[in-house]
Amino acid sequence: MGLFNKKYIYVSVCFQNSSRSYAYRTEDKSIKINDVVMVPVPGEAAKPAIVTKVQICTEKDAPYPPDKTKMIIGRADRKTRKLFDGVDMRMPMDISIKSVQTTNGHAVVVTDKEERRRLKEQLGKRKDIKLIETQPISKACSIVSRDDAGKPVRRGYWKVQEHINGDVTWQCSRCKSIFQYREAFCPKGSKKYVGVAHCL
Repeated sequence: MGLFNKKYIYVSVCFQNSSRSYAYRTEDKSIKINDVVMVPVPGEAAKPAIVTKVQICTEKDAPYPPDKTKMIIGRADRKTRKLFDGVDMRMPMDISIKSVQTTNGHAVVVTDKEERRRLKEQLGKRKDIKLIETQPISKACSIVSRDDAGKPVRRGYWKVQEHINGDVTWQCSRCKSIFQYREAFCPKGSKKYVGVAHCL
């Protein structure tokens, strides 16, 4: 293995009451975001700091030369860790909203219960992300669609999409079309049915 292929574990840390991050190295593979560690500081005693990022680098793509990067001393004791109680350095991701495309551009709408469940399954194990929900779950209203003879044939629902700017649109659960107004029947569920809904 060449020198440039050797792997190094780099951690970025922040000191108490500071938003600036500093790079250190470690050989402890169990170190993760939000761990409190003790690090050397030039001209001072070792200080506690909270881990904000962990990355595996080679010498070529390291944020700072490995031979010039100081090693962390180790994990902080329980008493020192309490200095960072309530601090969460993970990246917040709001799963209660999403961006949808309309003919007028893009709009931010509120996600439903099923969408949030899928996102939690996909992202729940990510150690660098904190899942948050700032909006209540959007509501759904029952609808039916008609066949070519005008008879109700399949059930679905209108999902209200509550835009952050206060506007509301409605999405059919069957054809996924988005409308400005909710109707008793989905206008796109039948070729013969003509509704007053205005498709976006």
